[in-house]
Amino acid sequence: MGLYFEVSVNTRAKKSVEEKIIVNNVKGKVAKGEMMVVLGASGSGKSTLLQCIARRGPVVRDRKHFDVQADVRWEGHKVVDKVFHKNCGFVTQDEYFFAMLSVRETLTIAARLRLEHTCPDIEERVDRLLRKLDLVECVGTNVGDERIKGISGGERKRLNIACELISTPNVLLLDEPTSGLDSASASKVITILKNLATDSEVAIVSVLHQPRWKLVTEFNTVMVLHQGQTLYTGGALDIEEYFREVDVFFPPGENIMDIVFDTINGENVQKGRIKQLLEKARRLENELIEIRTSGGESITIDMSGANSTFAPPNTGETDKLKGVSLRSGLVGEAKMKTMNPWLYTFRTLLRRYLVEKFKDPLVVQSQLTFAITFGILVGVVFYDLGIDPESIQSRIGCIAFGIMLQSFIAFDIILLFPKERAIYLRESGQSLYTPSAFFLARTLAEFPSHFLNAAVFAIMVYLMVGLHNFWMFFLLIQLATHCGTSLLLAISALSKSLDIANVLASLALVVFFLFDGFYVKVSTLPLALQWFSEVSFLGVAIRGIWKNELAGLSQIDTKYCGAQCPFFDSITAQRFYEVEDVHVGSICWQLLGYILAYRMIAFLSVKYLHKK
Repeated sequence: MGLYFEVSVNTRAKKSVEEKIIVNNVKGKVAKGEMMVVLGASGSGKSTLLQCIARRGPVVRDRKHFDVQADVRWEGHKVVDKVFHKNCGFVTQDEYFFAMLSVRETLTIAARLRLEHTCPDIEERVDRLLRKLDLVECVGTNVGDERIKGISGGERKRLNIACELISTPNVLLLDEPTSGLDSASASKVITILKNLATDSEVAIVSVLHQPRWKLVTEFNTVMVLHQGQTLYTGGALDIEEYFREVDVFFPPGENIMDIVFDTINGENVQKGRIKQLLEKARRLENELIEIRTSGGESITIDMSGANSTFAPPNTGETDKLKGVSLRSGLVGEAKMKTMNPWLYTFRTLLRRYLVEKFKDPLVVQSQLTFAITFGILVGVVFYDLGIDPESIQSRIGCIAFGIMLQSFIAFDIILLFPKERAIYLRESGQSLYTPSAFFLARTLAEFPSHFLNAAVFAIMVYLMVGLHNFWMFFLLIQLATHCGTSLLLAISALSKSLDIANVLASLALVVFFLFDGFYVKVSTLPLALQWFSEVSFLGVAIRGIWKNELAGLSQIDTKYCGAQCPFFDSITAQRFYEVEDVHVGSICWQLLGYILAYRMIAFLSVKYLHKK
């Protein structure tokens, strides 16, 4: 019997009584080993229908609420979401990959995330899929993006399909898999899908936008939608005769689908003809679709909003299906295991992010070049400072400037979550890993480069300027750097777009710079504003390094300023710069607390804000 679906979707804007029907009781069935194509103009409800079949129904967006009724069954039985997600591949229109990973690396990591960790033949599955989808020739090529040259558009489409097929799903849903491809590449994709359906008995449903007639004939069933309603469901070769019955003329040699779309969406649309087609489709649909369950009942599942689930009611039918395996059917208990052990997924994700990070020479080299360049610049400007009051003032300025630079060296981390949000939503939505495994792996992969850059900068500045107490200086520079990265990480996680993240990060850093105690002494600020200095990690770090530096002065050369010197020894210098009561150890703990707090904010944002 294969896959059966019956879907209705309507939407209503907030504070509005107007209701718009997006999908109007569309029914269809696809047998195992067969393919269905869903056609229609833009806005006809094709992608919405596909999302509902995939049990990833439309979310609340544009201040609109979606009311969805979806009955999806496999072999006559209603499906359970968690099991269905594991056995239903959903290929989105846009491909989201890591640019620096090769084709093999991308597919291997997809296999490790989607298959049981005890699976013995992961490499064999990867090799088999690479051959089936004709990706062998580009197996070692990086996927690439708009910045880095990689594989072709057709190869990206086939790799996207391969990532969903790695877990051998029963059902494969594709949203415009030929978009952006030339005719030869599009034909190749459809031919591969047809072979997969036949060889693996996979039920395939694909959405296409104005395809060539030759591609349409490759599908067993064609569904044509118009404004969310079914105009036609049947074989491709029967379309012409079907439309001729309502007086549609097909000139010889013309693309049949072009004529169909012109009939229902062209400038001279005849509403009477469309009404005839809708009535005819409804009659044939009721005759064609016959769904039987063990109890003879029809179950409608209601879903509202972004976080709804399709949990089945507690019926006897569900109880009878507890022993069904994942591969034999898309039914089972909702409590069954849906992901690999936490440590296994963490290691897999960490490997992916480390490979992506260190295979990109531009990112690694640019950060290191930045650290070396500014280390040399600061070292030259403040080279070999003395211990007279003017030189000490320069030391104070050198420290403040150096701490500020560390925030800019790490600014690339602001791109982290907005750039990878789509991949995270797709993979976490399929329960491939937990938010904690993702967050820890993703942030840990950034640690080596930030540690190295801060270390290079600290060593160069310390040696060239002639600062004191190296190890405490090194520790405080590292803590300040990771405070900055943690703050930017939190802002990145809180922001759903790069523009918002850039604005928030710039605003936060400017405020922290202003109240860091270097430009304006904290004691001169109004009491209502002095607390800004305590929450500014820059101010805390600067005071800690000032204390470390001034406490290391054994004497101060005052022979050129005499009685006019603002300070005469280490104690008076600390008092002058308002760090006499500062304890360096407490500063270290305070900075560590900020790091943990910022990262906790980032993690909670990833867990609760970045949800589909």
